[in-house]
Amino acid sequence: MRYLYIYFVSFIITEILSYLITRLHWGESFKDSTFFRKEQVLLIGGTIHFFSILISAMAAVYIFKFELDYIFIFILSAGFFIMLIGLFEDLKKIDKFKRYFLEFLVFIIIILLDIKIKFLVLPGGKLIFLKPFYSFIVTLIWFFFITNFLSWFYELEGFISGAVSISLIGILLLMKLQGNINQPVILMNVIVLGTLLSIFRNEFFPAKILTGRSGSIFLGFLLGILSLLGYTKLSTMFLVFFPIVLIFIFIFIFIVIIIISYIKGTLVTGLDSLVFHGSLKINYVLAFIFFLYFLTVSTYLILWYYKISIQFILLSMLLEVLVFTLIAFFILRKKKKKLYMYPPDVSILNVKINNVDYNETLDQVIKTIDEGRRGYIITANSLMVMNGINNILFKRILNDASIVTPDGIGLIWASNFLGTPLKTRVTGIDLTRRLLRLAALKGYSVYLLGGSPGITIKVKMDLEEGYPGIKIAGVSHGYFSKREEVLLIEEIRRAQPDLIFVGFGSPNQEKWINRNFHAFDKGILIGVGGSFDVLSGQIKRAPNFLQRVGLEWFFRLLKEPYRWKRMLALPKFIWYIFIQRMLNDAEE
Repeated sequence: MRYLYIYFVSFIITEILSYLITRLHWGESFKDSTFFRKEQVLLIGGTIHFFSILISAMAAVYIFKFELDYIFIFILSAGFFIMLIGLFEDLKKIDKFKRYFLEFLVFIIIILLDIKIKFLVLPGGKLIFLKPFYSFIVTLIWFFFITNFLSWFYELEGFISGAVSISLIGILLLMKLQGNINQPVILMNVIVLGTLLSIFRNEFFPAKILTGRSGSIFLGFLLGILSLLGYTKLSTMFLVFFPIVLIFIFIFIFIVIIIISYIKGTLVTGLDSLVFHGSLKINYVLAFIFFLYFLTVSTYLILWYYKISIQFILLSMLLEVLVFTLIAFFILRKKKKKLYMYPPDVSILNVKINNVDYNETLDQVIKTIDEGRRGYIITANSLMVMNGINNILFKRILNDASIVTPDGIGLIWASNFLGTPLKTRVTGIDLTRRLLRLAALKGYSVYLLGGSPGITIKVKMDLEEGYPGIKIAGVSHGYFSKREEVLLIEEIRRAQPDLIFVGFGSPNQEKWINRNFHAFDKGILIGVGGSFDVLSGQIKRAPNFLQRVGLEWFFRLLKEPYRWKRMLALPKFIWYIFIQRMLNDAEE
């Protein structure tokens, strides 16, 4: 009964903390829309988990008289450090690689306390003992993957809480079957399960709190520790990673359906419309997956306990997955393809792209300048959208812009694939040239900011020669200190330019524009990237036929091979667009 009491204590404490955070508006810095949902939600569930577990553990010791080893206090301290570095990464105080480095330091300390994989338990009870060096390496790899793997899915509503909950239940069942009754491990499992159930309830539509990246790595770390202390290493690997496989099975099914629908000229939706709500209501999909997961886990445990052959176990689990997959296909239904008119704005991975051509963009610029207002323009590409997914602040910069034009061919493809087509590309260099012609025609003054020393001066001379009558209000290169920046902004304020071209390269120019455009009384700021280099003749654009077929990026990659690292984000962008299409179809 004591375990039941402490379970309810952890549940109630989590409820109280969740209520206080939502009512008192704590953690607003971590509130954001995610890839899967348009509404903003608190991504601070990991912090709630930690403090709920800590308070519940203290209640278990001092009220319910449980015995808790000092090693668990150290584990909670290490978990707090893991969660904290996750929060710092969310706030962009540290990057991903620094987080990995700090995690490894924690893992090494844990291993030095003799919490490590000394042997593996194979189905049927056979043991494989590891030498000290291999034990260290295997444990380090285990901690790293189980801590970080679940974080790939932290935006899925209820997924982290559901997967970890069933994994902990599986660990408890395995401990029971093995006769390994370790009271502190059972106690920590029960406490974590209580907090997970509470957060799990708050993660469904309309979600108030999600576990977040920091919470996912914190829970993954605890799961890795508890699995080692429960002597269920190999089985826990199955428990943790099998739901991931199921998720990919269903995603694969939806992608196949989308491909077939295009071949047949129809759009196919996924499941009943009740499954999805708003941007995504995945409650029933997850319930469906977790039921299948729980069924296969139960099959595995029962057959493993009775020492059935591994071939029969795998065959049984495969049969269950196929049966449930067939059920999923039966409840899919077809819909006729809808004809779309050009929407005014297009949302690509929750980043707003204005559906404008060059003339419409120029009309908005003229209206803003003539009315004496201010604003800024961003010419976006798929890499900038991906940067917005990984950086909350940068996504806000994109969505706060007066105009966001589709520069990259990737956005055109994505909009067409999503069924909300953009009219045309509005590239940075072509828009810059049109704005310069407009400035010469209308008498607008222009300020050139960015580029290396000497380049901006050359651009000024070329513009005065190529655009007769253009007014250059001032020029400045992009290399200045913080003190010089203050003087530079004051100089631009006095010049009162109508158009300010900022060429720092993305994302620096967008951050600078968003940070400083309020300092100016009027005018349009626009990030032009490397346009100054093109205008000065330092860099040649791709041939026209490559521009027409959308391969200008490939030409630039050949000219500047160091850009290959940026291109690594493109496969992930395509993958995310496939998922957004799947969700959009299901929502309809």
